[in-house]
Amino acid sequence: MKALLIATALGAMAATPSFADELFPQTGRTFELGGVNGSIYYTADDQDFRVVTTVGAEGASPMRHVAFLRDGQSLRLEVPGKAGSASRTLVIERLGDRLHLAPGADLRASLVLD
Repeated sequence: MKALLIATALGAMAATPSFADELFPQTGRTFELGGVNGSIYYTADDQDFRVVTTVGAEGASPMRHVAFLRDGQSLRLEVPGKAGSASRTLVIERLGDRLHLAPGADLRASLVLD
């Protein structure tokens, strides 16, 4: 049983975005999550980072999301996988005066462990 859980977790890691990065104010980057393309940038004011993400799939209207993050706050963008497979996740986290982008962990296996 544990071998199956470990194999599932390793497979999910392979399915996550292959980047961990830092983003700087007023510079953007693009990303891909399971067939959905996106872009992200942010601006900084006295306390908040205004994080703007735009995502869209081919043949669909894009969607924009705006979040205001303070130090220590984060948000997750998640695209569901096919039935029985892991979703694709991008975690956007503000740590001090930096914004970090990283693939999210698949938490399904942790729900099974006891």
